[in-house]
Amino acid sequence: MARRGPGKFSTNLDAYAYELTTDGGADEEASYGEGNGWYGLVWIDADARRAIREIAAGDVALDDEDDLVLDGSGAVILFERSDGIVESHWYDDDRKAQSEWEAIEADTAEEEEEDEDEDDEEEEEEEDDDFDLDGEMKEGLVIGDARGGKYSVSLEGKSLGTFSDFDEALLAGIQKANDANFFPNVFHVNDHGNVDLLSVKTEVKRGKVVKVDYEIERSWV
Repeated sequence: MARRGPGKFSTNLDAYAYELTTDGGADEEASYGEGNGWYGLVWIDADARRAIREIAAGDVALDDEDDLVLDGSGAVILFERSDGIVESHWYDDDRKAQSEWEAIEADTAEEEEEDEDEDDEEEEEEEDDDFDLDGEMKEGLVIGDARGGKYSVSLEGKSLGTFSDFDEALLAGIQKANDANFFPNVFHVNDHGNVDLLSVKTEVKRGKVVKVDYEIERSWV
């Protein structure tokens, strides 16, 4: 096959096949993300062969080996690396090309999922950075582990007393906030200083809080 000088492509035929993808796009495309590698699948049918030969006519004509590869191939898979170099694999078996392409799609999809997971983690970290824990605790309802297995309760920095049971402490704090028509963030601070932000759901009858369900929404260690 006619070799090209050092650069993006190994052969003229590879360059012409790649040019097809820049004109009308590849038949199938997959990537590892912007700038991290791109795959293109081109099915080599009569129209594709004619288009490649038209491109060659305006550049460097195909040699005999190029013609044999082009006429004998059913597909080509191109891979544009992150450094811009384009690798190619020409297939004379359509089923093998399809199987290889499905493997590429699975690989790039897995990479995309990993990237999405990393993005989600970064967003969570950004949310953590945006959350003013000290400020929110000063304005919120805080239940802290106290000596003797008891629990202290404060609302907006003001003590509401000490209780022997966590649920009792939570109920008393929520009742005080409810009486003031106030719906603060609710925190639990354990005896090691670890902080949990609680998501609470209350049941109120005639102004009295009769039940509080809760679960941990976020934690700080």
